[in-house]
Amino acid sequence: MNKQLFGLLLLSLLVLSANCQKNQSSSYNTSTSGDGKLSTHHMTISNDGTSLEIKYAGEVRFNDDETAIQSLDPKGGLFYRKNGQKLIAETDDKGNIVYEMYDGSTKLSIETAAGKQFLANIIKDLVNHGIDAKGSVERLYKKGGSSAVLNRVETLKSDYAKGIYLDHLLQQPSLASGELSTIAEKAGTLISSDYEKAKVLSKSTERFMAEPKAAQAYFAAAKTINSDYEKAKVLKGVLAHNLSTELYDQAIRLTGDIHSDYEKAGVLKGMIEKGKLEGENYQKLLDVVTLIHSDYEKAGVAIRLIEKGIPNKQAYDQLIKVSGQINSDYEHARVLKRLLDQPVPAGVDFEQVLGLLNNIGSDYEKAGVLKKISNKELSPEQWVSLIQATSGVSSNYEKSGVLVQIARLMPKNEKIEEAYRQAAKTVSSDYEFGKVMRALE
Repeated sequence: MNKQLFGLLLLSLLVLSANCQKNQSSSYNTSTSGDGKLSTHHMTISNDGTSLEIKYAGEVRFNDDETAIQSLDPKGGLFYRKNGQKLIAETDDKGNIVYEMYDGSTKLSIETAAGKQFLANIIKDLVNHGIDAKGSVERLYKKGGSSAVLNRVETLKSDYAKGIYLDHLLQQPSLASGELSTIAEKAGTLISSDYEKAKVLSKSTERFMAEPKAAQAYFAAAKTINSDYEKAKVLKGVLAHNLSTELYDQAIRLTGDIHSDYEKAGVLKGMIEKGKLEGENYQKLLDVVTLIHSDYEKAGVAIRLIEKGIPNKQAYDQLIKVSGQINSDYEHARVLKRLLDQPVPAGVDFEQVLGLLNNIGSDYEKAGVLKKISNKELSPEQWVSLIQATSGVSSNYEKSGVLVQIARLMPKNEKIEEAYRQAAKTVSSDYEFGKVMRALE
């Protein structure tokens, strides 16, 4: 490959991600060239007086003992510069690898012992920064299994390199449950970057979830992710697989660690869609819902639960309590209306439902809920309670609207009609009072 083309590929890099580590300014950038086939990469690291730059295009493969370059992509190449050391490796027209190497101002030949040692030292550094990670994992795994790969991971220089080594290790088909558990543990302890950690876990979720012990280690590693976005992304990936009740419990617990209301609500909605919430898990999920501060997000999750069906009286009571924690009149009323769209389980305390109206300041929203209740099948005592609650609406217009609807729906009953007349007396507008009384005729 000619140097001009290799240079153009490297100049065409587009920044896609940046990995910054403690006491180290570094970046890893990647893009795809115009033909859609050749990937080009650029890495720069500055740390403790050391300046390192690595650029390569196409696949780079090292030999078995990682002391020489075994192959380069015919259209690719490799550039390395660290302080005063420099290496350029490309292929000629016959496919042979040609080298240009400098140690300071001294040019070295690959034919000499000094040149070969110089190249071997550079390759060791390239390996430590994740170059030819796939080949390195294959070589190490063949010689010493997953332990050999994990030992190498502990020596690597960057979270990016650790991440791609673990990712390639997870592609090995013969990993046992104990090995998967160890890999998850190492992902949690060796990788500092939330992005890189989440990437490793997310790409192999199915393998981890298939083994109970590995799944436990997976959730422990995910718990070490500080970013709400990355943690939520991992959890959403988990929900794409069939989970046991125990693993759902783990997912719910981890969701409770998410601080962002938006991310927390997104994961909870995903859990509800899976429809495997039963028994204690239903209660545990609602416990996490109570941790949401945003009225909008809390109401959205509660409504999604309601729409999926309320399994029993206990769940209904729990949803009433969640609704009572919502401060927004609009969101509170929205939840109550959806709740009232569902059948009311036997034994539900009707007074508890009406009591929630005291938390709604808006007469418009309060009237909307009262109208919803009036469409339910109510006992005579409940009708009386409903009518009495209507007296608490301040707006004459909204109050009369509720009473007129009640008059059309309530059964003929002396006690109910007396309660209605008493509520009508609280309407101070003559016009609205007339409408309310005419509705009884």
